[in-house]
Amino acid sequence: MLYLQARLKKASDYISLSEKLDIPLVQNPNAPNIKPILLKKVKKENQLKECINDYINNYLLYCLLSYHIS
Repeated sequence: MLYLQARLKKASDYISLSEKLDIPLVQNPNAPNIKPILLKKVKKENQLKECINDYINNYLLYCLLSYHIS
């Protein structure tokens, strides 16, 4: 909540400053038209399952090797 209040204060400070300095908030027609880059969504559930499976496999391998060595 504090972060949101800080951003709100910063935005209001910027708006009041731009009004006092008479800075218009108009897009420059010479500015390049920027389009957002579409990114693939990461499937975290599958990564978590793979991580857990790797952990279990490594633990089992460790147990088998330590049992075999003993």
